[in-house]
Amino acid sequence: RHPNYKTGENYAYLGLPPCFLIFDEYVAFFEMLGTKESVGLLSQLKKIVMLGRQAGYFLIVACQRPDAKYFSDGIRDNFNFRVGLGRISELGYGMLFGSDVKNDMIFYRLSADLHKTDKLCQNNKKRSERITMGYLQMQLMNETTETITIGICLNIDKFYADLDFTANSDFEKWDEYPIERFHEKMRVILEEMENKQQELPLLFSIPLDEEMSFLNITFCYNFIVMDKALFLHTQHEFELDSEALEVCRNEDIGCVVLYLGMNTVM
Repeated sequence: RHPNYKTGENYAYLGLPPCFLIFDEYVAFFEMLGTKESVGLLSQLKKIVMLGRQAGYFLIVACQRPDAKYFSDGIRDNFNFRVGLGRISELGYGMLFGSDVKNDMIFYRLSADLHKTDKLCQNNKKRSERITMGYLQMQLMNETTETITIGICLNIDKFYADLDFTANSDFEKWDEYPIERFHEKMRVILEEMENKQQELPLLFSIPLDEEMSFLNITFCYNFIVMDKALFLHTQHEFELDSEALEVCRNEDIGCVVLYLGMNTVM
């Protein structure tokens, strides 16, 4: 024990410098270990993460895919600062920040390499989305004019389920991956709606290239965009979640996007 130890104080009170332990390529290292060794590694990391802060020892972990199995037993919840670099899929975002962030707004930079950020965006615009069970809420904000265009996509969970069944997730960071193509298409649609240049209803398809398919077949995922009045008039034709329908009735909603399903292209 340090001679100047005082209950409730930490390393800074004692004049001790902080120590940063950097563990690069953590997942790759973890995968090389056997079951017994991996359990031992997690046990030691947990001690450092949970008890080290008071003594001035901080752990920095860098990895490609922060899957829950590599941060089990509550370790992830003790990382107070988390950073995602580059383009991150929805799955990867959930792995890094936890499932609770799905009820928060996620901000995107409107540029060719669309990615999540909370910084000011190019062209003084932001698009955000809120993902909830069965629907995804998108928002395009023009910070110059302070106008906001909001859209909601219904059955988005079915779109993700179809992707899981047909698409190889190894390509999920590519610009051509269907989720990225969907976001880019919606960015354009919301932007044209803001400028009064988009006529509705609008049918569009998002392709899955053959090389990204498990079955080596080109798939198309089909959507229809409607204004709110048309959607409310035709909603009885679809089986939709009651909570999502209530959100659609919100006066701020500018358009409703409905996922219709997928088909193959021969």
